[in-house]
Amino acid sequence: MEGKVASTLILFLFPALIVPLFVVFFLTRLPGAFGVFFSDYSFAFLWGIYLLLVIIGIFLYRYFKRRTAQQALADTASQADDEPNTVVAESKQD
Repeated sequence: MEGKVASTLILFLFPALIVPLFVVFFLTRLPGAFGVFFSDYSFAFLWGIYLLLVIIGIFLYRYFKRRTAQQALADTASQADDEPNTVVAESKQD
């Protein structure tokens, strides 16, 4: 489990934090009003991207947590469905 967390941090989190910096760097180099706009508001653009990353991370965490809980509930329900059949089969043999 720790290996999965470490690989996720290396493969996703680091690029997710660095790529917006490169995007802003190239957007500030645009000629005309676009370059000036991104030069003036680059901090807001970066914080907006980072805020979106946090929101997406929270959403995905809750989604996967809910999905694993539903999967565990379905597994226990399927196990509970299997148990009465074995009890019935045992009673028929007696």
